[in-house]
Amino acid sequence: MRNTITGCILGILLLLPASAWAVHPFQVEDTDVQGKGNFLFELNGDYTKLKNTGSSSTDLSGVMRAGTGDNTDVIVEVPY
Repeated sequence: MRNTITGCILGILLLLPASAWAVHPFQVEDTDVQGKGNFLFELNGDYTKLKNTGSSSTDLSGVMRAGTGDNTDVIVEVPY
């Protein structure tokens, strides 16, 4: 009986929706290098609208990394 109640409670908890925000990660420098001749391009965007004031803001950013050697990268970051 105890296992049945525990299983039912666990099943209910697993089916309850959890609130989560899907957002892009913070821009941080990776510890890995791309390697000679490899490229990485990241494009991130964020749109925020405040309910109380009705104001909004848009943030765009782009990062391009190019591997210039086995242990070196050149990084260009363009925030807006």
